[in-house]
Amino acid sequence: MHVDQIAFTGIGEVAVTRGAVDAPPGDGQVLVATSRVGICGSDLAVLTGHHPWTKPPVITGHEVAGWVLETGPGVRRVAPGDQVVLNPLRTCGECPRCRAGAVNQCEHGAVRGYRLPGAAVTRLLTHETELHTVPAGVPPELACLAEPLAAAWHAATRTDGLDEVAVIGCGSIGQLLLASLRHRGAGQVTVIEPEPGKRRLAAAQGADEAVPPGTVPATRRFTTVFDCVSRPETLDWAVGAARPGGAVVTVGVPPAPVTMPVPRMQRYEITQLGSGLYTPEEVEAAVDLIGSAAVEVGALVTDVYPLDQAARAYARAQDADSVKVMVAMA
Repeated sequence: MHVDQIAFTGIGEVAVTRGAVDAPPGDGQVLVATSRVGICGSDLAVLTGHHPWTKPPVITGHEVAGWVLETGPGVRRVAPGDQVVLNPLRTCGECPRCRAGAVNQCEHGAVRGYRLPGAAVTRLLTHETELHTVPAGVPPELACLAEPLAAAWHAATRTDGLDEVAVIGCGSIGQLLLASLRHRGAGQVTVIEPEPGKRRLAAAQGADEAVPPGTVPATRRFTTVFDCVSRPETLDWAVGAARPGGAVVTVGVPPAPVTMPVPRMQRYEITQLGSGLYTPEEVEAAVDLIGSAAVEVGALVTDVYPLDQAARAYARAQDADSVKVMVAMA
C-alpha cells in the first residue's frame, strides 16, 4: 500500500514523499488512518540539525492521532472506527528498567521520528500495544495533544516540591507542564518566557506570574525550577534560583552536553532531575485528562495546515509566537 509521508530530506528541508506500508495487518497489528500530526520542538531540532542524536534525512512524526481502519488477527484492545493516539516509544520489555515498570528509562528504547521511522504517514501500521483509545467526541486536535501532555505530566510528577515553582520556557511543553502542575495542586507558579503572546496564554492557563527573562529578582528562590529550554544560561539560572534543598528538573532536550553550577548544587544539596518521555500509564492518564476536560488544552493549538502545506507548517512552528502547530494528514 502506498502512503504519503512527511520527510526531512536534509537540514531545513521538508517534503511530502511517497512510501509504502504492508497490508493487511498481521498478528497483533493495526492499520491506522492518521488524522493529525503535531510538531514538537524536538522535531524542529532534528530539522535544523540541532538534535543531539538524530539528523536528516528521516521520516518525522511522533505526536499522532488517527482512526483504526483495520485490525489483524488477535487484536483485542482496539476495533475499527476507534479514535486512537500513538505511544511512539518502543522498548525492549526485558531490561531491568522495563521489568521495574520504568519503560521510559529503557536503554534499548527507540522513539518514532528519531531512532525509528516516524509516524507522519497517511496510513500507519503499528502494534496494538502502541495505541491508546480516545473517548468519543474528542476532536482530533485535542487527541493529538495526549502524547506531549504525557511528557509534561511525567515531568510534573518528578518531584513533590511544588510549593513555589518556576517554569522556564512556555512553548507547548511548558504550557502543558503548567496545566499539569495546576492539576497536581502546585502552589505559586511563575513562568519565565520572552514571547508576550505565550506569557498571556500562560496567565490564562493559570500561571500566577508570567514574566520575561531577567525580571525575577536575584534573591527569589523556588522549591523546584522546571527548565523546558535546557540551555547553559537557563540551567545556570535554574540552579541559582532553586532553594537550598530544592530541585531543578531538566525537561527540554539540550542540543549538546552542557555544564551546570555544581558547586552551588553540592553546597546547598540541590537535586538535578531529568525528565524523559513517559510510561504507557501516563499516556492513558493524559488521554483521560483531555477526554474529561480536567485539563484544558485547546487554546494551545495555534495552526493546522493541510498535508500539501507541510513545509509551511514546519516553518510556522519555528515562529516565536507559535505554540502547537499541526498537520492534517487527510
